[in-house]
Amino acid sequence: MRKTFVDHPSKDLPSRFRLATSALSMVVAVVLTVALGVKILDLVAGKPFDAERYFSYFSLLLAVVSVLVLLVSALLGTRGTRDGPRVASARAVLALSGAAVLITHTSLFSLAPGVASGDLGAQIWPDTIIHVVLPSYLIGEWILNPLRARISRWTIVVALLVPFAWLLAVFTLSPFTVWSVDQAIGLPAAEDAMVQNFYFLTIIVLLLVTSLLLLMANRVHYRLFPKNVFES
Repeated sequence: MRKTFVDHPSKDLPSRFRLATSALSMVVAVVLTVALGVKILDLVAGKPFDAERYFSYFSLLLAVVSVLVLLVSALLGTRGTRDGPRVASARAVLALSGAAVLITHTSLFSLAPGVASGDLGAQIWPDTIIHVVLPSYLIGEWILNPLRARISRWTIVVALLVPFAWLLAVFTLSPFTVWSVDQAIGLPAAEDAMVQNFYFLTIIVLLLVTSLLLLMANRVHYRLFPKNVFES
């Protein structure tokens, strides 16, 4: 007897779980865009807005890139059963960058609400979304979503280099541009060299541990779902 399409539906159709995660990515991208817009309007209303300085901060760069990657992954999530290697690699970089923001939220990689706005009366909820909600979502979604291709170890290496490349660029370009790290931190004085070294060493160790955990999550997902087919 001839088998029909109804008997054997396409294996390339996304599951309800994949559609749900794609919809969530779209929602986060839209909310993040609104938060960025509200924050910029808030800053413009308070004083002259320096766009170059504002978007030179790591957490703001992460937010802008996240909007683009989340929109693309949400659209691609309506096709196929999993994220391909490129999308999976991009989400891995975002997840580790989000971890860098959370680990150093009030120091080098992002701004505390008061410092970010320069005005204690400014709206704080956009900062909360940009500096807390977004990084938490990027990490949580990576851990909980198994529908991804197996990423290479080099992806994690590149992801680790991103925040440190930003830090090196800021320190190198700061004498010639308006780029700078969090003004509440700055560069420690010479007599605080030991504290500075311990601080950076702690950040490096935490990022290394986080990167290994993110890679392990991807490997566990692939072992549990070898073809990344998960029916909700």
